Formats: sequence, C-alpha cells, structure tokens
Amino acid sequence: MKKTQKEKKKILEEKKENRFLVYVRHQIKNVLENDPDMDDYSMFLSAMKIVPEYLSSGKWSEKTLDFTKKYYYPPNEVEKLQNISEFHQPYKKYCELVHIYYLLTENEGKKIFQKMLKWFPSENEKETIVTWPNNFVVSLFRPIKMDNIIYFEDIRTKEKYQMRIREDVVGDKIRTFRSPFLSLLVSSDKEYVTDAVLECENFDLIDPDTTKNLSKQDWEKYILYWYRTNLLKTVKTEHSEFEEEDVKFYSAGRLTNETDFEFAERLIEQDDLLSEFPYLEKLTQFLLKVIQTFPQLLLDKVNAIPLLDAIKIIFTDLDIDLTAEDNYSNHQGHLWLVLIMENFPVEVANIQRYQVDPEFWQIED
Repeated sequence: MKKTQKEKKKILEEKKENRFLVYVRHQIKNVLENDPDMDDYSMFLSAMKIVPEYLSSGKWSEKTLDFTKKYYYPPNEVEKLQNISEFHQPYKKYCELVHIYYLLTENEGKKIFQKMLKWFPSENEKETIVTWPNNFVVSLFRPIKMDNIIYFEDIRTKEKYQMRIREDVVGDKIRTFRSPFLSLLVSSDKEYVTDAVLECENFDLIDPDTTKNLSKQDWEKYILYWYRTNLLKTVKTEHSEFEEEDVKFYSAGRLTNETDFEFAERLIEQDDLLSEFPYLEKLTQFLLKVIQTFPQLLLDKVNAIPLLDAIKIIFTDLDIDLTAEDNYSNHQGHLWLVLIMENFPVEVANIQRYQVDPEFWQIED
C-alpha cells in the first residue's frame, strides 16, 4: 500500500531523531571510556542539557521551542549583551538548566528522556536515572560541609542533599559564593549530582511570605523567572551603556495549544507590576477579551509590550486624551488604546472602580 505524504514525513522525522540519538549515544560512550573522572550519572545529565538544543526538526522541535520560549529572553532583547561574559556565561548555563528541566517535566520532554535512557550504554545506572523526573530538585541552595562531606541545603525547605561534587565543574565555584545559588539536583546511587551552580550575588531578595505557599512546580517556575530577571537587571546595572538603548520586547505570538486564558496569564506574568496588580482577576478578564477580539494582531514578531502598556493606562486613574498621541510613549501603544476605547466603551467605563493611581506603575530605583 502506497504511503501518504504525511506518513512519509513521519518516517523521515523518526529516522532523523534516531540518527541524532545514536550520535548522542556514541558521544556518551566515548566520554565514559576516556574520562576517568566522569561518572555515568553526570554524563547522562550533561547530555540532557544539549539534546533539546539540537532538536531543530522533527516532531519534538515545536514542543521544545514552545517550552523554552517561556523561559528564554527574546533574542533581540539580549543580543547586545552576549559579548559580556558576566551575562553570556551564566545565561548559557541557565538555558542549559531549562533544557534539563524540560526533559524532566513536560510530556514531550519526558518522551525524549525515555528515548535517551533506552540508548544509554550503562545498564546498572538506568534504575536510578529513570526516577529523576519524580525526585529532581530545582531551588536555591547554600553549601554546607560536615565531616568532609558537602551538602546542598535548600534555602526554602531546609532539606540537605549529600552531593557528589566534581571539583572542575562545581567544587571550585561554590567556595567563592557569598550568597545562595540556583541549581538542579538529581540522584545517583547514594548521593545527588548537579551539572551547574548559578551564582545569585546582588540579586533581589525573595520575600518568604510570597513564596511559602507555592507548590513545588510553582516554586520552580518562580525561581527560574526570578533568576533570569535578576541576571539581566544586575548586568545592565553594571553596564549602563545598554540601559538606554534597550527596547523591551516580548513576543505576542501564541504557543501551540495554548488557550486564550493561558496566553493572557503568560503575558501578565512576564511583567512584575501587572502580576502584582490588586485587581488582577479583573485585569486578566479584560486582557482576555482583547486577545479574543484581535487575534490577527497577535503574532510572533509583534511586540506585546505596547498592548500591556495600554492595559496599564486603562487601569489607571487619569484622563485619557486619544487625540494627544505625543502623550504616549509609543505609537503602537496609542493604537492599542484607540482600538480598546472604541471597541469596549462599556467595559472601560466599568473599570473605573478598579483603577489605581499612576504612582503604582512607577518602578522604584
């Protein structure tokens, strides 16, 4: 029976994916045989951080990119910072950590993880590695040394994890850290291992009251966004020449299978002030209505920031003069205001009781 184009495409994609995993298996085997300091657990963890980066085609690529877009900065927002080592090196490690997190948490990522495990040449360690999606830990840690044994203490739960440390990867770094660090831990036969520790010196403090009731998954998302935000903020503070030139960009494109409500929530979550708005439910409902009314304007290459700026203005107690375009910071924001005011006059009128003073949106230095 003749195969359809769809069936042929699927077979071709599977062949590409299998060839890539064979290549990964060969590389792992080569390292394990030639590096006496590399244990099987650390090797598998190292492979996990690079695999998603190379899945640029096939059935996995779309899901992988959708996930990483949530945690990466848009390329144009950090392009000029990539030549600064204080940003480039830790951001690269952060992205690799996100890759591992994807393979351990998302359905499609777990399928990749299982494929990798199937091809992994070390049979004895598989029984432990297969448990990683259920027992990995992402958090902020501080190192503790007791009886010549290194432990990582989770600053949130206070739980201590006995570590197997490679001096060339982690050991030298943690001795110089003066503040907690971000890391992802997975279990080995007796201890935990990690591939990277990300320093958080001079980062904003986390309010325990804000995070104490978060679930494990919500804490993980919170801490990843917190690290990303603070890394960029810290580097820009030290390199002020980039501050004025920077134009904020956040893609207005929808992720695959993302609902209208999930899309609205994601847009709000990337703005700290919107996330802390006292009438967040009302704001989310209003943004949801805008999204549903103008789907044709929300594309991958469109900047969502002007829309969010317009939403802020709508929820602010001030007189809006749509004829005074020069009063607004950008023309796209003015366009969104015009569209909103003309299409939702009743809804805008009802928002007045939920408006805040303009000072609410001012960022304290």
